[in-house]
Amino acid sequence: MISFDEYVKLYHPNIVKDVELKHTRVEFDECVELISKLDKDKDYSEQDLRELLFDSKIDSQTTFYRKRRGLARIATIQGYDFRLIHKINQVSFEDVYEEKNFANEFFGSLEELYSEINKIQKLNPDHNRTGSRAATGLLWCGLTFAEITRLKNDDLDFKSKTVKVNNNRINVYEEVIKAIRDYINGQKNKGEYLFTGTNGDKAHRTTINKMISGLNGYTDKKFISKNITYSGRFYRRYKGIDNTELRGSDIKLKYNLWVKVFGK
Repeated sequence: MISFDEYVKLYHPNIVKDVELKHTRVEFDECVELISKLDKDKDYSEQDLRELLFDSKIDSQTTFYRKRRGLARIATIQGYDFRLIHKINQVSFEDVYEEKNFANEFFGSLEELYSEINKIQKLNPDHNRTGSRAATGLLWCGLTFAEITRLKNDDLDFKSKTVKVNNNRINVYEEVIKAIRDYINGQKNKGEYLFTGTNGDKAHRTTINKMISGLNGYTDKKFISKNITYSGRFYRRYKGIDNTELRGSDIKLKYNLWVKVFGK
C-alpha cells in the first residue's frame, strides 16, 4: 500500500499549510479504508460502489468528489482493473447523497418537525421539550443560532406574529409562537433574553444546540440545525412564499432532492 508521504508527493506536491496537510491525511486514511474493502478479483456493480461510498462520511459535494478522486487514485496505484476505476468515477454525488436517507435528515413541513418532537416527548416524558420546540421553530423560520441567542423578550410581538432581528421584523408561524409561549411560561430563570442561562443571562449557542442535538437517538429522524433551517427555506421556496435565489450547487442539489422527497 502506498504511504501517505508518497501519496502527497505524487498528488499534492504543493501543499504547504498544516491544515491542508491535515485534511489530506483524513482523506487519505478514509480512502485507504475504503480500498481495503474492495477485492481485486471481484466484479463490482455501480450499486456496490454507491453503497461503499454511502457508508463513508460524505456531507457535501466537495467532500464527495475529493473522496471519489482519492479512491480512484489509490485503486490505480494498487493495480485495480481500469474498468473498476471507471465505475468509481461514474458514481455521482446525487446517487450517494440521495441514498443517505435524505428523508430522515430533512423535514417536509413544520407540522412534521413538531410531530417528531412530540413523539420524543412521549418516549421520554421526564424531559421537557418546550425549549426544543421554540428553538427548532425559530430555525425553521430562518433565524441563525446567533440571532436566536440575541433574541430578547421585547423583540417578540405575539400579536403580529413577528420577531425583531437586526431591526427587521421576521414573520413567525403561529405554531412557533405557541411554542415560544409554552417555553416562556415554563421558564425557571427568566431574564431579558428569550433563551437564558442558569443565572438568567443570555444563553450560549451551545445551550441552544443541546436543545436540538438532544432530540437525536429516539426516532429515525436526525435533528441537524442547518438542515432544519434548509427545510424551512426549501418549504417557503416550494410554496412560493420566498423566492430568494438559491446560491451554490450544494444548496440547489439539496433543494431538488427536498422537492423530490417532500414535494406534493
